[in-house]
Amino acid sequence: MDQPAFLDSLTKALITFPHVGAQGILIPCGHVITAAHCIVSERDYKPYPHNRAFTDFSLPLTAKNAGGKVFPLIPLFIDVVSDVAILCPSDKPEHYGDEKFDPGRFYRFARRLKKAVPKFAINLNPSLDIRRMKAWVHQQNHGWLPIHVCKGLDYPNQLIFKSDVAIGPAISGSPIVTNKGKLLGVVSNTIHLKSSGNCTGSFAHAAAILPRWYLWEVKEQEMEEELG
Repeated sequence: MDQPAFLDSLTKALITFPHVGAQGILIPCGHVITAAHCIVSERDYKPYPHNRAFTDFSLPLTAKNAGGKVFPLIPLFIDVVSDVAILCPSDKPEHYGDEKFDPGRFYRFARRLKKAVPKFAINLNPSLDIRRMKAWVHQQNHGWLPIHVCKGLDYPNQLIFKSDVAIGPAISGSPIVTNKGKLLGVVSNTIHLKSSGNCTGSFAHAAAILPRWYLWEVKEQEMEEELG
């Protein structure tokens, strides 16, 4: 499968979490989406009653962009059931250490990305009927790899991806993007088949599990940008 040209530019949007070797991706609104299990443990969060959004982190998460720049990020939304997390820049000066306190730097970086890859966006259709869709997943040190995505059977919002080539470790949180530049979600888990060398995995359909208020905010921003 020929790789779409925009994926080269989209590589600049990749975010790594050095402490766990995982990835995430910077989305155009200036936030980072990754797998929840990459950033949380039982001692890291305090659940609020009847709410799956956890924000009780006392320390920021260290993240690096593709250029090696370090940013302190804090959780905006975490769903440990669907294994998805949204992060945003910290607004506390003490989290920046020797770096200049400038949360807006991250959002400016996101705006430059949007101009470089204008077609990249979260897929906002939660009822997308996926039978067998061509897509791409990013693996550290190996770049973008072709996969096929289909509907999962274990729970309603689950999607399954399959690769005809071996995919190495440290792929949790990696973005899954369609040929049209739409982000379907981020990798939650993988199973490697030693007999064939193939790989299969699953992830939550982002448009189906992210909060309505968040998706509406993303949609509003896209509409404002289209109107100029």
